[in-house]
Amino acid sequence: MVNKRIILFILMGLTALFTYIVTPRIVMADIHHIDLEKMIPLSFDGWKKEDAAVALVQAPDVEAALSKLYSNLLMRTYVNSKGERMMLSIAYGPDQRDNGGRQVHRPEVCYPAQGFNISQNKEAVFSSQYGDIPVRHLIARQNQRVEPITYWLTVGLKAVNNTTSFKLNQLSYGVKGYIPDGMLIRVSSIDENVDDAYKKQEVFLKSFGAAISEKNRKNFGFN
Repeated sequence: MVNKRIILFILMGLTALFTYIVTPRIVMADIHHIDLEKMIPLSFDGWKKEDAAVALVQAPDVEAALSKLYSNLLMRTYVNSKGERMMLSIAYGPDQRDNGGRQVHRPEVCYPAQGFNISQNKEAVFSSQYGDIPVRHLIARQNQRVEPITYWLTVGLKAVNNTTSFKLNQLSYGVKGYIPDGMLIRVSSIDENVDDAYKKQEVFLKSFGAAISEKNRKNFGFN
């Protein structure tokens, strides 16, 4: 009869081997080398970054606080010749595992923390020239300010708009040995005409996607 200690030793060894095999070791952040300031042009297709000193519209996030959560954060207001403004916010986190500590935080959590009420939260699809991207549409309200929002998340190179898709892609990368990085891409505007705002945001996002270099585009979910 095989000694019970030998069997236990074999089982422990197999468990250790399995743990080693399924533990992610390839850090996607080391592959992608994300630098948002360099990746996103200051002007594109009729849109120009508005100087912070004269910008009238500011995103509600507190940049100093968010900078502690993310390794890379970009917050800009763009304006066109018509005086229309779009607030673009992109937050990058190098580790999107549940215990990574730098997972991107969704606007429906961040905005209420700044005193906003979320009166709408629904899934939608942004049909970009590079393929469909699943997004979410929110309406944030504070006093007389009505701010329609379009946003999506990325896990590695996959765009998602809900927790289930996020978890599934997170698991998929982990099984393949990758520690996925990720982003939150958000655009919003001050506009009481919500439907019109979403259409304008889609036009802006198409220009935004085209303005990113081809080698970087997939990092933002444009596939």
